[in-house]
Amino acid sequence: MRIIIDGVFNHIGINSWPFEDVRRRQQDSPYKDWFVIRSWDNPQTGERFSYDGWAMVPELPEWREDENGIVAGPRDYIFAATRRWMDPDGDGDPGDGIDGWRLDPVPRSDPPAQQHTSPAARRNGGESLPSGGDALSVEVAAQWGRILLAAQDAS
Repeated sequence: MRIIIDGVFNHIGINSWPFEDVRRRQQDSPYKDWFVIRSWDNPQTGERFSYDGWAMVPELPEWREDENGIVAGPRDYIFAATRRWMDPDGDGDPGDGIDGWRLDPVPRSDPPAQQHTSPAARRNGGESLPSGGDALSVEVAAQWGRILLAAQDAS
């Protein structure tokens, strides 16, 4: 049996803990810079909390990006989750982790970290990602596996 996790790394759900914190605490949330916030609740002006949703879907708050891709907070969260599932005991050998990721939607998830590689991300001859959201080739999927595990090392 092989275990593949569905990975969506360019947005999060509306009920996720960091977004819930932003909605509740507004500018006081430590996660406010994780998302593209267009406006905050302002009782004096009547302005309401507004943010960007992936593909204009409000239930899918989009991670904020800069010239380097997803900003540090959510990027570090994604890297920690990736490491947890690909190398659960943290020994640098992903042999005890999941077999790969199904990434969706790949075309909009194109971090500049693609130039980074990591030996720890290579498994089964470099095929750490056997499938993708848009029927990716094994070579492209393996590149994503290397990106996910290596980008934090390169930071």
